[in-house]
Amino acid sequence: MKKKYTYVIIFIVFGIAFFLYRMTSFSYKQLIPIKKVPEQYESYKWLKDGVETEKHEIVPVIKDVSKDIRIVYYNKKDTTVVVRTKNYGSYSTRKPKIFKNNYYKLNARGKIIDSLELKRNEISKIHEGYLINHDSYYTWLLDGDKTRKKCKMINRDFSFTKEQTEKELKELYDKSKYAFSYEAILDNTVFDVSAFFIDDDWTFLFGNITMSYKNEDIYPPKRSDNYDDRFILNNIRNTKDIWNQKSSSFSLKHFQKIQYEKSNRSLINVFPSSYNRTVDKWKGEGYMNFLYQKDTIAFKMRLNYELGDINSYSGDLNFYTDSKLKFGLLACDYRLFIVRGIENNSFK
Repeated sequence: MKKKYTYVIIFIVFGIAFFLYRMTSFSYKQLIPIKKVPEQYESYKWLKDGVETEKHEIVPVIKDVSKDIRIVYYNKKDTTVVVRTKNYGSYSTRKPKIFKNNYYKLNARGKIIDSLELKRNEISKIHEGYLINHDSYYTWLLDGDKTRKKCKMINRDFSFTKEQTEKELKELYDKSKYAFSYEAILDNTVFDVSAFFIDDDWTFLFGNITMSYKNEDIYPPKRSDNYDDRFILNNIRNTKDIWNQKSSSFSLKHFQKIQYEKSNRSLINVFPSSYNRTVDKWKGEGYMNFLYQKDTIAFKMRLNYELGDINSYSGDLNFYTDSKLKFGLLACDYRLFIVRGIENNSFK
């Protein structure tokens, strides 16, 4: 009988120990000694600090911005690339003075030739090359004009009947070159509006009847047929190919483990759930070789190795360029870097 109770106690003790192990961030893998970086990779420099070979260099596009920068526009017609910096986060509305976007134009050689700053009440989205915000728009991307132009507002006071709104919507849609649904924030209120580009001007229609997903069959959005070819700088490297070692340009030479991180941090995560998307991972450093114009550029970056149904690397690394450009843009860890020849860094 005593032997039976002994087994029960042992079972309970092991059960509690297992439960606590699952509940905490501790893992036995954290006790495994980590090997040092192999000697042949000790010379690799952090990408964020900039790297250089005899022929090429990789440097931040905007020196004062370390993150929240991305490519937002490319016009093949005049070979200008536009990047945007985002100077606010999810909690920054408490500090309106830093709530702004900055746009920078780069020419075919990668030189910044113009910029535009939009503050809190002008935060815009790009449609057909126009920067459209809640009551106005800019044509700066298209022609360099920094003048803020007011959108034409129809039924702003919601005085139209449903029938009048439906009639106005049809007439504007039929006359428009571009059309889409849009969320405008005015007087601290979000409104669903229908936006129309008519006779080189933007018009907003307010009302309960909008070009929403509910009636896209009747009023499908209108846009340029070749929008992607005109205004988007395509990612020419597939990120999955990089980590699957199938990329002809990027190769992971060494992964250096730094810290093991468990996914289960709470009672909820002890039980399998479709909402539990996190996995155990090794956080570490990826030592990369980048083949660019027959030159090998070595650098290191932050990289994770996720342990799930399919073990895989997880890192943010993308490369963008075009045959008309004399540079490339490397996106990594929410930062953006310009890749260019040493002879081009004078921006002549």
